[in-house]
Amino acid sequence: MRSIVAVLLLLATVLPASAAHAGEVRREPVILVHGWTGAAADMSVMRDAFTAAGIASQTPYEVAADYSIAAGLVRHGLGTIFMPASEAARFPDLRAVALRPVLVWTIYLASAGQANIGPASAKLAELLLTSAGATTTP
Repeated sequence: MRSIVAVLLLLATVLPASAAHAGEVRREPVILVHGWTGAAADMSVMRDAFTAAGIASQTPYEVAADYSIAAGLVRHGLGTIFMPASEAARFPDLRAVALRPVLVWTIYLASAGQANIGPASAKLAELLLTSAGATTTP
C-alpha cells in the first residue's frame, strides 16, 4: 500500500466568521458524505476528524458521494460538513473553516503483488504512483 495523495480537509458552514471562530461550529450537526470506501470506513475517518476538531460526532444526515447535495443541506442550515479544500472552493457562499490541528485525508493505492495483477491494473498503478511522485513500483 502506497500513499498517492494527501488532501487538506476543511469544515464548511454557513455560520458567520465570528461564530465559527467562537466555537459555535462544535454544536452544529455534521453531514456525512459517503465516498468510494463505504460507509464504515467513511465513518471511521469522520469520527477521527470530529475528534481532531473537538466536535461531537452528531451526524443526522448522510449523502452518497456528492458534495453539491451536502452543500445544499449546509446552505439550508442543517449542519456543517468536512470536505476537501478543492471541493470547498466550488461553494463560495459557504464559509470554509481551517481546522486546528490540520486534518489531512490520505488516499492510498493497495494492490496484489506485482506478479498477481493484470497489465491494465499494473499500468493504472504505475500512472497513479508516477503522478503522485512515488518512485517505487506497485
